[in-house]
Amino acid sequence: MMYPPLRAPIVKLLFAAFLTLALLFSPLSFADEFCGRAQQWIAQTDMQAQVVVYEDREAFVESKASIQPLTVPQFFSNTEESDGIPKVVSCKMKTAEQINQVYGSDGAVAGSSQSCEVVLSHMLDARFAQIDAQPASLNRSDFVIDEEDSTFIGPMWLEPWPFQPVSVDEAGFVHLLSRSLHVPDAWYIPMPDSFKGVYYCHIISPVYLDALITGLLPRPVQ
Repeated sequence: MMYPPLRAPIVKLLFAAFLTLALLFSPLSFADEFCGRAQQWIAQTDMQAQVVVYEDREAFVESKASIQPLTVPQFFSNTEESDGIPKVVSCKMKTAEQINQVYGSDGAVAGSSQSCEVVLSHMLDARFAQIDAQPASLNRSDFVIDEEDSTFIGPMWLEPWPFQPVSVDEAGFVHLLSRSLHVPDAWYIPMPDSFKGVYYCHIISPVYLDALITGLLPRPVQ
């Protein structure tokens, strides 16, 4: 018996359902609390931050990381070219130095401030440490972490937008990009204290990274 071909909307719906199910069991499926994990990595701390998830970009732009209680805003974005999977996660975090200043009266509770590059490295390590949980079409060696694009000026962290977190070179290596805003506690430019002691990152979202690794989404075109 001949069956009619599946129509495009049905194929897209089935693909989306399969993708959602696969990501549900992914080692990187902690997306709702990802920036809390990123805060631990970037400050070398075991402290648990409260994560505030924003769905509106303007509300996220106006938000700030806070130190008491330790709170990090999180925003997923850039779904237009990835079948509804957010390509970017943005995290507003606090520096290790400020965490120690506030919580370290009995001894340091954080190490030293790291970078968005270190967060990306931890993401890859976490995913490939669990590689047996789900087949992979890309290996750890297929990824290159580029030097982060760093600024201390808010508008330069926010623009241009949307941020593109991935590029592919002529050899086929997948480059993971990041844009950071880092303002230490001790800063030579006068500004309110609420603007100091922060480390913000735009990086690839954990669900998009996992979709690339598993082959559920193709690597970007050069």
